[in-house]
Amino acid sequence: MRFLDILKITAAIVLILFGALIGLGALVDSKPSDMSPLAEMVLVVLFSLVPLFLGVLIIYRVKTQTRHRRMEALEKEILELAKTNGGILSVQDLAMKTRLSLEESKKMLENFFADGWCGIDMDEGGRVIYIFNDLARSPRPNTSA
Repeated sequence: MRFLDILKITAAIVLILFGALIGLGALVDSKPSDMSPLAEMVLVVLFSLVPLFLGVLIIYRVKTQTRHRRMEALEKEILELAKTNGGILSVQDLAMKTRLSLEESKKMLENFFADGWCGIDMDEGGRVIYIFNDLARSPRPNTSA
């Protein structure tokens, strides 16, 4: 996680704690007030619920952006591996050379195929292979199964 993300999450936690503390204070406060109930409600919402909501929203956005960056890095790693293998990858090759399981490898390669980035074929041994023609040493016909 990047430093900026850590800083954002820290700020979000501070906002959440601030909102929770103000909210608890408003719930516990039992002495009579000179303010109208509507004014008290507006202050509780403004200083309790808004910081809570913003803190949760910041954490959600940081997590979403981090997940997106990881997915892009994984896609790049797969493409680099395909280029190293002459544009040809199998599910087993991908699983052995990355942190992905066999199921995750299959899903990633199927996504590349569904998006039109590669074709599917069978090698001499009957294994399903994914052919990235743009990365292949000698382009093969793009076969679709």
